[in-house]
Amino acid sequence: MAKLRGAAKEAWERTVRLHQLLRSGGEPDPVPITDFDIDDVCYADIDLEYARLYSPEITVSVQQTVPRFTINPMRKLRDSLDAAAARREFERAQRDAAKLATPRWHSEGVTRVILTDERLLCEVGGQWLEFGHGSLTGVTIDVADWAVELAYADTPPLRLSGLDAPGYGLVISWLIGGPQALETPKFAMFESG
Repeated sequence: MAKLRGAAKEAWERTVRLHQLLRSGGEPDPVPITDFDIDDVCYADIDLEYARLYSPEITVSVQQTVPRFTINPMRKLRDSLDAAAARREFERAQRDAAKLATPRWHSEGVTRVILTDERLLCEVGGQWLEFGHGSLTGVTIDVADWAVELAYADTPPLRLSGLDAPGYGLVISWLIGGPQALETPKFAMFESG
């Protein structure tokens, strides 16, 4: 990591210590949750930036006109040029639509996120959303952006960001794969401290 200061430095050091603890077979201390009735073991309860990855559906339609029958050569030439122009316009619209349909992260703002041994709970817009660890298909920690991206089999990907987000990614990876999961090369960045 580059030279960090203040809260960022403290968060990085905390994340490195957490990695060492989990990799050596330890586990994080449970966190009491007093305002939420849940039987799970809670490991974290903090506010993080919450975003989802969505691909908008874009439809391109064409209004075709049937050319009139004509034997006038100039009219035929004009109709042919009009058809070519319409085809180019349609192809341009398809390219523009493909650019617009590129998946993008849509932020819902900062939200309360509870990490348990069974799931992730996010309070979004006054409602609790539940993401079970059993349906996780991928965990990607982006230390440069202080974020973790979580891919699920049954719902669009989720991105949590904030100084403690990489720690969430470590704990989730540990919950899914155990201490040996943290020995893979993608976690080597946490060994250097």
